[in-house]
Amino acid sequence: MSRNPGMGRKNYYGSGSQWSARLAAMMFSLFQTILLWGLNPHHWLHDYLGLPITHKS
Repeated sequence: MSRNPGMGRKNYYGSGSQWSARLAAMMFSLFQTILLWGLNPHHWLHDYLGLPITHKS
């Protein structure tokens, strides 16, 4: 189960820049979609990041 993002007093995500705030929003959206599909986000991310290592061209 994924934890909801923590929000500060001024609704910040610990992001010091516009780019990192957009990245955080994109990642939250991605992981919520993965949860809607009924998948474990930790296992999905582990498998996804491991693909380039295990699959050679």
